[in-house]
Amino acid sequence: MIHRCDALELSLLDQLILPLSQQYQWKDDDLTQRLDTVLPKIMKQSDIDCWLVMCAEYNEDPVLKSLTPASMFTARRTMVLVFVLNEQGRVDRYAITRAHIGLDPWYKTIWNNPKGSSWCKDPEKAQTQMECLNALLMEVQPQKIGLNISNDFAFGDGLSHGFYQQLREGLDSSLVNRFVSAEAIAVGWLETRSQMEMDAYDGKSTPAYNSYVCYIAYDTFIHNVLSTKEYMQAFRRDFRAILQSCANLKMKMFVLLSLMGFKGIAYPIYCVL
Repeated sequence: MIHRCDALELSLLDQLILPLSQQYQWKDDDLTQRLDTVLPKIMKQSDIDCWLVMCAEYNEDPVLKSLTPASMFTARRTMVLVFVLNEQGRVDRYAITRAHIGLDPWYKTIWNNPKGSSWCKDPEKAQTQMECLNALLMEVQPQKIGLNISNDFAFGDGLSHGFYQQLREGLDSSLVNRFVSAEAIAVGWLETRSQMEMDAYDGKSTPAYNSYVCYIAYDTFIHNVLSTKEYMQAFRRDFRAILQSCANLKMKMFVLLSLMGFKGIAYPIYCVL
């Protein structure tokens, strides 16, 4: 049996939250915009012209999920993503992993002849994954090769020691000498919002973000990019919008108690009233 307050909440959520398929489409569209607009800016600011993200299935780098489509929940075996800032200021994106796993709209898959694999197209040109990566880097000749290694930020420290050793042993020594920490890229990428995300937090692009649930995300991110005056104006505007969307006084009390930090007692009080 569904409690009457549960039914009320479900009815409200049905109006405010998009179906999962539409959420995935929105996230994938945003991924395209982020890779096209946010990443070039972050790499320029970090003064690193090549960024490697390398991780294994079920031991993913913290940034991997933000770099792959919504339907990709884990890495595929060993996954290597390579980002190269070109002379035009755009980022060329490569995937050195199994082909046709859902990355094609965002990355150019270049490991097409895996050595020893049944799906190797041309055995004479067969390469290991590391050989393919080495060939790419020798071709583009980046000045710096950023790796997710950090002493200070967990989100910038996603490269395992095992993969670090493989990179040092498998790449040309001239490339190894260019290794630098990419913590500035990893953290900058995660903390920077795209225009689509900013519009969503403002409720301009989709009704899915005009809810209390996304208000918490709004509160988390917006104060990092707006001045105090702008933040307070946004807070007052969206706080009124949230209260106006509440079906009755009980829902208003639930939202007020939650925003004040009393989440533990907000729902029990809501159910009793």
